[in-house]
This record gives sequence, C-alpha cells and structure tokens, in this order.
Amino acid sequence: MKIKSSALSLAAALALTACGTAANQPLQQAEIPAANLTPIEVAYSNRDISGAYDSNTQNITLSGENVTISQAGTYILSGTLTNGQVMINAGDTDKVQLVLNGAAIACADAPAILAQNADKVFITLAEGTNNTVSDGTAYTNTDWNGCIHAECDLTINGSGALTVNGNYKHGIYTKDDFTMTSGTLAVTAKANGINGKDAVQIKDGKITITAGEDGIQSDKQDNVEKGYISIDGGTIDITAAEDGIQAETRLQVRGGTVTLLTGGGNINGKTHNNGFGRFGGGQPPALPDGAQRPEGNPPAMPDGAQRPEGNPPALPDNAQQQAQTTTTQDTVSTKGLKSAGTLLITGGTITADCADDAIHTNGIAEITGGTIDLSSGDDGIHADDALFISGGSITIPKSYEGLEGHTVTIAGGQMNVTASDDGINAAGGSDGTDSWQDMFAADEGAFIRIIGGTVTVSASGDGIDSNGNLYVDGGTVYVSGPTDNGNSALDYEGEAVITGGIVIAAGSHGMAMGFSENSTQYSFLTSLPQTVEGNTAIIITDSSGKTFATFTPSKGYQSVCVSLPALQKGGTYTIKAGSQQTTVTLDSIAVNEGGGFSPGHHGGGNRPR
Repeated sequence: MKIKSSALSLAAALALTACGTAANQPLQQAEIPAANLTPIEVAYSNRDISGAYDSNTQNITLSGENVTISQAGTYILSGTLTNGQVMINAGDTDKVQLVLNGAAIACADAPAILAQNADKVFITLAEGTNNTVSDGTAYTNTDWNGCIHAECDLTINGSGALTVNGNYKHGIYTKDDFTMTSGTLAVTAKANGINGKDAVQIKDGKITITAGEDGIQSDKQDNVEKGYISIDGGTIDITAAEDGIQAETRLQVRGGTVTLLTGGGNINGKTHNNGFGRFGGGQPPALPDGAQRPEGNPPAMPDGAQRPEGNPPALPDNAQQQAQTTTTQDTVSTKGLKSAGTLLITGGTITADCADDAIHTNGIAEITGGTIDLSSGDDGIHADDALFISGGSITIPKSYEGLEGHTVTIAGGQMNVTASDDGINAAGGSDGTDSWQDMFAADEGAFIRIIGGTVTVSASGDGIDSNGNLYVDGGTVYVSGPTDNGNSALDYEGEAVITGGIVIAAGSHGMAMGFSENSTQYSFLTSLPQTVEGNTAIIITDSSGKTFATFTPSKGYQSVCVSLPALQKGGTYTIKAGSQQTTVTLDSIAVNEGGGFSPGHHGGGNRPR
C-alpha cells in the first residue's frame, strides 16, 4: 500500500466540515459529503461558432512581403509566404477575422501569425482548404511564445484544415482565451501544443497534437476565474512528453473524445520499491540471523524486543526505515488530465496511457459520467483531497494504485480496476513517502465510502485500503487479490462498517480483515483449507442448498469476506471453491474467523491472532 502525507487542503476540509463529519466517525446516510462541483459555464458567441464570412471582403494574396492589418474587418488570405509574417496591430476594441484559404506562412525568426493588438482575432479555415504555418528555432524577440502568438482572445473555426509547426516554443499561444469550435487542427510543438494562458475552451473540431512539453495548457495563476480548461466536444488526440491537458485552476470534460499518451505511456512509469506487505506492499526488511517470520505475520522481533500495541514492528539496526521509495525522482510531470485546482468529468470518452497519474488533481475530483479507460504508471485517478464518483464507466487495466484520494466516495457508475498495489486507497494528501512511524497511524478524516455502483477490483496489494474507516452502504463490490500474505482484500486503520450492498472479497489469508460489529448488515470472514487457484468460482449457499451468490476471482485466494442483504442471523452458509469448502454460522452481526488480523484493532497496526 502507498502511504501519503496527512495534509488536507482547505477545500476538502471545508467540504467535510460542512457535512458535520468528525474524523473516523460513522457517517449517517444524510451526511455523505458530495462534491457537486459547479461546472464552468462557457459562453461561445455566435461568431465563435459560425465561422461565416463574406467572400467579397478584402482578399490578400501572400507573396514575398509581410502583411500588417491595422483595423477591424475580415481578411481572406491565400498564397505563400516563404519567410514572412502576418501581423495584426489593430485597435483595442477591434475584432479581426483571418480567413485562411489555402495559405502557407513561414517565418524564420518570429511567429508566423502575430496578433500584437486587437480585442479578438478569429482564424477561420475555409472549406476544403489545407493551410500551414511554421516558425524557426529562434526568435528575435523572446517575448513571443508561439508560431501563432496572440496578445488577445483567439478563436479557430471553419471547416478547413490548419497545420501548425511550432519549432521555437509553443504551437499556438494566446495571453487571453483560446477557443476552438470547428475545423481540423494539427499541431507539432517544441513546448506546449496549445497554451491559452487565461483559458482554453473547445466546443468541437478535430485536434491532433504532438508536444515536447504539455499538449494543452492554461497556466494563469493570479485569477481564480481564469487558468481553466473546458473540453465540451470535438476529437482530441495528444501525444505529449509531459502532461496531456493541464489546467492551473479548473479542468472539466463535458463531452467529446479525448485520447492521451504522455511520457511514452505507463511502461515508462517510475519504479515503486516498497516495504513489507501491509507495512508497504512488497518484500519485508531483512531479519537478524536465526530470526523467524511466520507466513502472513509481521516481521519477527529480536529476542527481548517489545512491540507496543499500535506501533509498527521495530527494525534491526541499519535496516531501511523508509516505507516506500522510488528509484527515480519525479522531475517531469507526465500526467494525463491534470488540474492544480478542481477536476470535473460529466461526459465524453477519455482514453489515456500515461507514465504518471492518468487523471490527477491537487484538489477535489468529481466524476458523474463519461466512458473512461486509463492505463497509468502510477495512479489511475488521484485526488489530493476528495474523490467522488457517481456515474460513468471507468476501466483501469493498468495502474500502481487504481483510485486514490484523501477520501473516496463512490455513489454510482461502473468501475473495473486493476492495480499492482492497492485497488482503491484513501490516504492523506499529495503523492509522497512517509516513514515507518507514520505508516500505521490512521489519517485524520480519511475514509472510503461506497453507497452505489458496481466496483470490481483486481489488486496485487490491498484490494480496498483505507487509512481511516471503510463504509459500505450499498452498491456491489467484488475484490480479487492479493495473493501474498502481507496484504489483504480489505484493509483499514479504523473500522469497516457495512449497512447495505453486496461485498465479496477474496484474497490471501495472512492479514485478512472483515467487517466490524458496528455494522447493521450481516457479514463473515472465513478461510478455506488451502489456497484456491484463480478463476475458480466461489459459490455461497444456505443450509437448504439455495445459492445466494457466486463470484469468480481472477487471482488465487484462500480467504473470503462476504456480506449480502440476504444473510440472516443464525443462518448457516457454505462457501464452495472447486473441491474445497467451509461452513459459517452467523451467531453475530460480523463473524470473523480465520483472518490474520482482528477487525477494529488495526488503528495502529494489528496484532496477529
């Protein structure tokens, strides 16, 4: 499991406080915190959308001279500039429309199109035309930032095509808002493909970007109303050496099709080198000569050493004290969708293959819809604060950790998560590493709550891991894994309370945990005589032979945790898996037998039974 710092940002703290939720206390249904992030209302003007123009307006044939436009109007450009520039230097309230009608503009030492001054510039791509702009590798004026550079709002529309070759820095740069409503745009850039400093707004069109840094970026920092990106439609395909789409304040996807490849993909993710199972997810620290480590239990203590209840196991002198390290330091961000503020997804189709987090926010993330497929060298979806999912279809075939936030609330949607460490993780704060001393303390306010949806997890670390409490009030949850005895299908530092829903979690035996006595729906944790191979069905029947539920884990398992609305007090249930079976009688609300750790006593590191 990956341990995070316990920092909680102001936004998340306010969200939790507003709901009256004390840290690690059971929540009532009415108290479930909800993000309800307010969408950015993007105003696309009629002129942004239409791309209409009068063909009898001013026609300019490009040849060997620079072109300067000094007043409002519509200008139709055709022809070729082999080393020249189209400059707009109009009045502060002037709107200028450039219609590219088979234009090729190349400038060796400056932007090919430079909007030095205007209220707004429209670049309209004439129907059936292919247009090209290119710059050189060095500028005479380093205040200019892109092959198309605007000091004002910039809109691209029309039904033609434009190729932008940004050899100096950005492909397209505007100091204000960048808007695209139609057309076909192909950008190759040394730095960012598109940089709309104040905002980026995409309603429609086809965009292909190959970028040496970020694909699309908005980086305004001193105005909370700016620095946002809104993807409302269109088809966007980005290959970026760094982040795919990066916003400084807010990022939202409400429609369209977005495909991202960042940092060369998940195969280039950082190497995770962890500690021991529940104490970090991997190999245990070395033991003194002659010391024994029973399978599935914490490291054995040297003779005479004491382990106070609730503290992590002591390590021999000179043993590594770091719970988790990485072989390389993150020097370049290679995330897919990234926001330094909030992130909202309400629709669209998103496919991402990223060296780092596929979806990442330093604040709150909310997903209410969309079809999302994520492969990540680190987290599939990561929120420093709260992660809320209430709809959509999310598939994460490759990740280190699948879903992660300081708190994780799932109220709906379909999730299928595969992780080489934890499937779902509630941990404190931003990505980072903590010491052994911090690993076993519950993160204040951290929790996982599932109240709806269908969640399927296949994990090599903990299946569902909360550094606080785990609540299940509804929905359907299936967990496969882990197979090693240093992790468990369900893991929590406080308690696990179930009041409704379906949970079947199958994994290793050594540290298995079940639900607590504070639950209101019956549950049991039991172990089979031996480990069962993966893809062997679990069949749960009552004393009359009636089948209550079946689940086929993808990984080998010995421990099974089950909670179903149909379970009844005093009922006897048989769990069959291949040629093996075991029987449980529900003489209490939570029957936990055969697990390696005692539920409800894991607040600082459980003791083996």
